[in-house]
Amino acid sequence: MKLIDQYIYAINKKLPYDSRKEITLELKSILLDDIESKYGETPSNDEIKEVINTYGSPSKVANQYNPHKSVIGTGFTDLYFFIGKMIFLGLGIAFIMTYLIGFIESGFTLNYLTLGFAKLLMNLGSAMVPAIGFLTIIFIVLTRMYKEEIVDLDENWTPDDLKDIQVSPKVNSILESLLTIIFTTFGLVLLNSVPYFMSIGEKLFESSGIKLGHHINIQAFKFYLIFISITWIGQIIYHILVLLHGEKTKNISIFEIIITSFSFILLIIIISDSSLYNDYTSYFGIRAIFSFAAIISFIELAAMITKHIKYFVVTRSEF
Repeated sequence: MKLIDQYIYAINKKLPYDSRKEITLELKSILLDDIESKYGETPSNDEIKEVINTYGSPSKVANQYNPHKSVIGTGFTDLYFFIGKMIFLGLGIAFIMTYLIGFIESGFTLNYLTLGFAKLLMNLGSAMVPAIGFLTIIFIVLTRMYKEEIVDLDENWTPDDLKDIQVSPKVNSILESLLTIIFTTFGLVLLNSVPYFMSIGEKLFESSGIKLGHHINIQAFKFYLIFISITWIGQIIYHILVLLHGEKTKNISIFEIIITSFSFILLIIIISDSSLYNDYTSYFGIRAIFSFAAIISFIELAAMITKHIKYFVVTRSEF
């Protein structure tokens, strides 16, 4: 029922940051039960509006769940978490770059690869604790200075106002987006700084006693490196946009589809280019990895297109 989804979505945007998911699931269940008890399993749109109207505006409902004794007021939580994410991202990139430079200077030793990474995590944690602590203190002070009042600002609200709300598809978790940005940036810098790193990986793999069916031609691979970098930069931009907006808008969804399509086509070309693979005796090797990545990319692309049609084409035409 689109109207219910729009109502719950509008409430969700006004709820405390850390409990939105649980509250919206509970609210939707209560609302559906209430509608079914009054009008059965197939209520009309007007009957749904009637029940929603008894609940009140999204602001009024959300205010009932606002924790008045919260350390950081609900009016500041989105900004608090956004700044926290930016701090984590900035420190993460800085420490990863330091680790990468040290790894290169060490001659790509396995010892630095493991111990250096452990040191990276410790340094990141040591820097994050005081930074987030200081940020929290600032927002606690702001909360105390500007106490929130529970006021329904939408006194003339009606369920008809929901028709303009576009329910966005679910996006990745904040942590997943942050990790994607960090590790994609790390891979981007590593691959462009040391393109023969892939050959090092092949040698490390073969040192275990398993022989590969071919080896990557680094000189030929460098031609594709700029296109791979474009797709990775596009993915980083996509996740940054999602973090900034807090949702997947129509334009962000289209951008994601374009980047994924470009990535899929590029993988198909890379798989098909035989000049990329030296000493070829079998498919087992980097070519198989590219093929697996292409399959995953195709599945993701199909899912993205399906969701885009569902949320931004079909649902819009229902009204």
